[in-house]
Amino acid sequence: MKFGNDATKQLMAIMLGYIIVVRNFGSLRNEPFANCFGEENPLYAMGFMREKSQKSKWAAYQRGIFFWQAFALVLAIMSNIAFILVRRFVFSDFEEIAVYMSTFLRISYVSFVIILIGYVITWSYYMVTYRRSFQYYTGRSRVWKPFSFVGQDHYCDWPEELSILSRICASTYPYEEDDNVKENIKKSCVLDGYEKACEFDFSDQGKVTFYKKTEVAEVHILSVAETEILWDEHTKQLNDFFGEFWRDNIGKEEEKQPIYFTFVIFCRRTDSLLAKQILEEANGLLMYRNRYRLGAIFNEKSGELNIKQVSPKSHYKDIYRKMSGELRRFAGGDAEI
Repeated sequence: MKFGNDATKQLMAIMLGYIIVVRNFGSLRNEPFANCFGEENPLYAMGFMREKSQKSKWAAYQRGIFFWQAFALVLAIMSNIAFILVRRFVFSDFEEIAVYMSTFLRISYVSFVIILIGYVITWSYYMVTYRRSFQYYTGRSRVWKPFSFVGQDHYCDWPEELSILSRICASTYPYEEDDNVKENIKKSCVLDGYEKACEFDFSDQGKVTFYKKTEVAEVHILSVAETEILWDEHTKQLNDFFGEFWRDNIGKEEEKQPIYFTFVIFCRRTDSLLAKQILEEANGLLMYRNRYRLGAIFNEKSGELNIKQVSPKSHYKDIYRKMSGELRRFAGGDAEI
């Protein structure tokens, strides 16, 4: 009988496949934030991480990938037991058990192929979701969260001698106190065709106002936020305001159109992570899937309007310049960027 030879080949294939699953695909190791337990990791922000696995040294942190790893491990253990039983009973009075175990090994081999396929599909889905989220982040609500800048700071990988270099990536435009920049933006955007859509109280210090203009096959959104101090935790609050605006003012057909979102935050203090993410991050405000956003901060203490700088290598530099020019024109300055 060939139970022994067949079982050995099947067991070796299963064990080899399990090793490949655990060692090679693992935990998206080439992505800098994929294993981080924090909002800078899109997989964590979307609930794809295993909270109890932070100290795990062998298993993947992502829920779906861990499921396939665990499934493969259980299958490998059971196949090992079946292999031992096949070799033990193949020429004994319990040969029928060996037949059953050999059949189980064949089923296990097919099952592992299914596991491997499911594993690769899950891994690919996480990879696509992870990379897309750097540019177009929706979180668990599936509503665009344009004030979140997940995984943008790659400076942690810079050599120490380069990490001290200036990272300022914003253009600065000075204004006098009597230039009334805030009022100019609000009035000018309405004259340009924007309509005031909604207004929210912001951190008991100011307001957040959203304006909307619908043109042929595209939507323009402008937000003006007012606060005394810009804290890091304001990110969630601003996203919540935008989500409420989105649900009440953006129709299903409009969601499929190009959407241009410009926001400017007026405050007296900008020494926060949120301000850094808006103005200084390496990748800036990336654009993706017809979602274009431009961030700006007006420092009321210094009287300076800081607008995210246009990257000369960006495929969307013309759109950036158009959006930046519009904001400068509304603020009462030269529209050329």
